[in-house]
Amino acid sequence: MQTVKIIRYGLYDSRKEMLNVKSSPRRKVMHFEFDFIINCDKDATSYINDKSCALKPNMLIIRKPEQTSCSKLHFKCFCLHLLIEKDSQFYLELSNLPSYYHLINSKVYHALFESLFTHIIKNPLEQQDYFVYSKLLELFYYLKKDASTNKNN
Repeated sequence: MQTVKIIRYGLYDSRKEMLNVKSSPRRKVMHFEFDFIINCDKDATSYINDKSCALKPNMLIIRKPEQTSCSKLHFKCFCLHLLIEKDSQFYLELSNLPSYYHLINSKVYHALFESLFTHIIKNPLEQQDYFVYSKLLELFYYLKKDASTNKNN
């Protein structure tokens, strides 16, 4: 699974990162970004290209390379950013997934992110092992499985 590299992972809290800011600046997405929303303000919103979506706890957002994105703040999420080789099967499959996942088994996703991050914290990221790869494959499996019920998002 050398075609996938973890760029960033962890708990993101926009209140800590952008305390006195109401919206994040529009930016071009450079790699795949996965945000599992833990909590958010009632008017927090994600903007990806020409679509917008009100954020809700236990939803998942996927941003893909070359998209433009910004957010109306504030929210807290598990974030995972992956660099994936363009000629890999994963790049193509993830590129075709919906951007917003409302209808998911949030307990499964929450546990997946939590176990992945706990493992990475305890083990050097430079030595990505089978556990890390298995969790990424599990994430890809659930995203593909849940895509049909979230395709209009």
